[in-house]
Amino acid sequence: MQYTKLKRTRKKQWIFYLIRFLLVVALIVATTELVFGEAVKRTLSYQGKRAATLSISNAILPFLENPDYTYEKLSNVTYGNDGRILSISLNTSRLNQMKTLMEQEVTKALTGADAAVEIPLGTLLGMTLFSQRGPNVELHTAVYGVVHAEYQSAFKSAGINQTEHTISIVLTAAIETFVPFFSASFPITQEFLIAQTVLVGEVPDQMLSLSA
Repeated sequence: MQYTKLKRTRKKQWIFYLIRFLLVVALIVATTELVFGEAVKRTLSYQGKRAATLSISNAILPFLENPDYTYEKLSNVTYGNDGRILSISLNTSRLNQMKTLMEQEVTKALTGADAAVEIPLGTLLGMTLFSQRGPNVELHTAVYGVVHAEYQSAFKSAGINQTEHTISIVLTAAIETFVPFFSASFPITQEFLIAQTVLVGEVPDQMLSLSA
């Protein structure tokens, strides 16, 4: 019976120590949030946007240089015998293929993208008087994102009897970035010019409304 009583006492002690430990952790988290919260979140957003923008640009670059995605491959312009433009059509099959591949590559590039930044302790504390002062604290941010792509077609005047036709891709990413105890989320929208040409001749008004 004495052994059973001792066992129960030790069990209560372990529960007591566990509760104390959890309270200390909760206090540390709350204090960290209170003292560093806003400054860290601002830094997370800034560094997360930098890392995400760089990752997106690097992932898109091969598509911009790909000969399969030139203006001639992505659209078709038909002229009449008199040199007038009869029709303009987009190669939607190839554009949709490109869009899907872009979404996959950019999402892959954003998965685990990271950045490191050193912030003066005074700035982390959020105190104007000590901003940019004190020893540097290094933060490593991890970035993740979900990407959606859409292509756009646009026309604008390029001179007398000339019209510029551009095909662009618009990428919208929902970004999450993390450091211990903190996270920040924000959207990023970037537009990339994929192909363009100058059409010589009159473009019918109904074709100027052509869009993806």
